[in-house]
Amino acid sequence: MRLSVVIPVYNQDDLAVRHVRACAAATRRPEEVIVVDDGGAVGLAEKLARGRWPFRLVYARILEDIPWNQPGARNIGLVLSTGDAISFEDADHLPGSGYYAAALDVLEGRPDVALVRARREHRGETIRPSLSVWIVRRHAIVALGGYDEDFSGHYGHDDVLMIERLLAGGRAVQIGRHLSVPEHSGSRGYARDDAHNAALLARKRGESRNRGGILRAPFEVSIVGGG
Repeated sequence: MRLSVVIPVYNQDDLAVRHVRACAAATRRPEEVIVVDDGGAVGLAEKLARGRWPFRLVYARILEDIPWNQPGARNIGLVLSTGDAISFEDADHLPGSGYYAAALDVLEGRPDVALVRARREHRGETIRPSLSVWIVRRHAIVALGGYDEDFSGHYGHDDVLMIERLLAGGRAVQIGRHLSVPEHSGSRGYARDDAHNAALLARKRGESRNRGGILRAPFEVSIVGGG
């Protein structure tokens, strides 16, 4: 099973490079890593290109700075990916060396499982899995039409809707503590008022898949490492 990793970032250049290095240190490496720059300051592509990477490293840059555009960034990564499974990872959730191997063992041995989630370490404590970080079968998320970009522009709940839709067609498995959340990981700097998207989530729950268009923001793509 081929694995693609998708990492949306926003003005987190050093953390993004650190994250890609963590991908490279995995015992079972992904075939490709796709970093999607969500309209931040210019310069990340050059920093990534300085490294020597054991996988295909793709850099995509969204050309508009849209607040809370994680759904759009993840959809770009989804469309660019070639793997059988996709690991969607927040920039500040670093994969442990055994994360991909453990998750892919589950997906390869359990056809009923749609997605795999991992517990996280933060400040020395184990915390519950993130709602936005998981490894999923590519065909399952494509069948749902990708992430709903109606949520872009406001904070939260797009990942909740995606999990609910995925679980309607398959099971989720939680594995051990394979993700770490470093201190001072950074933030978009926007207000985290989720009232707009909470109301949108309530309306969307009656839909079985994304019915809106994706890739709404213009973007450019380059290969910055690997094959």
